[in-house]
Amino acid sequence: MFTLPSVVITSGLLRDPEENPQAYSALENRHYASFQALVKLVPAFALKVDSDDGSPEELQRWMDEFAACLQIGVSGAKSDDTRSLRGAVIDWLKLDFPADTVDLNSDTKVSRGFRNEVTGRLLCPVMLDWKDENVRTQSVNRTATVSGDPVNGSHWPSFLYASGLYDENLPWVGFLMGEYLLRTFRHIFTSPSSAKGTDELPDDIRATRSGNAASYGMTEVTKASIAYAAAQLYFVLSDSAVFNKHQKNCDAFGLYNAIRDYLEDPEFESDNNDLLLWWNRRVFPDHHVEKNNTNHGLAHMRAARAIARGRSSGAVAGGEGQQQGLTASSSV
Repeated sequence: MFTLPSVVITSGLLRDPEENPQAYSALENRHYASFQALVKLVPAFALKVDSDDGSPEELQRWMDEFAACLQIGVSGAKSDDTRSLRGAVIDWLKLDFPADTVDLNSDTKVSRGFRNEVTGRLLCPVMLDWKDENVRTQSVNRTATVSGDPVNGSHWPSFLYASGLYDENLPWVGFLMGEYLLRTFRHIFTSPSSAKGTDELPDDIRATRSGNAASYGMTEVTKASIAYAAAQLYFVLSDSAVFNKHQKNCDAFGLYNAIRDYLEDPEFESDNNDLLLWWNRRVFPDHHVEKNNTNHGLAHMRAARAIARGRSSGAVAGGEGQQQGLTASSSV
């Protein structure tokens, strides 16, 4: 989300595909994964790079122009998502918490962040107690700390957890299952209308206009897309006016990378496989929910035929028995 396409392209071209991924840093592996996704999405790019047409200078110029076009698209998409979510999220909160969101405005961010009861609670790190008046005051003044460290994106905000519930002994339980995180993801990748409800398998995902996922053939949730949705929601809830990686008052970039680090940590691989399944069943149910393929009509007809055959056999057997009885009586 915050990495320049030119960096991703250069990292991918310089990478030895046979090299053990463990020889690289997590960020380098992340860049390479993005490069592989780019090659898959734009096959013509790989063909151009592998071709012998033109001089090295011409190829470099073409790649620079290609990276510049990608950057324009990335920046535009991020801005569109932010602009759309800016009002949508506030609409959700006003509907769910009418008494505590009177001062929130869909068009401005002045009253958001830790100044508001609802947005402050959602942004508050789960390691801190939002009910504590000192925590509230320090959060507004940006002096809050966790174990002596200033609060940043790696201190999980409450909205990442299901119902905002956090167990310090089992901190992975409910993580990245927050209601507003899920709705933000649907708003971005399926359609705004699919984000209005919270049903596990919303029918309106199928009924609304095609969203980004349908337009680009996206049929499963990715680790990067979850982190991206979280960063967008983090910024929208904050009172920060600028959304970039240099913004210290809203560490969306830090949150994005922290979530990616967690989702790519081998220690939690099994938990995260279950987590991705949970996400896929809610966002892309047509592709990930097990369907019952039983032909109920045919099954019913087969059962009825079996019963009919049984009755027919019984009737024949009964008729033969009666005939034998009559024959025996006439012989006496």
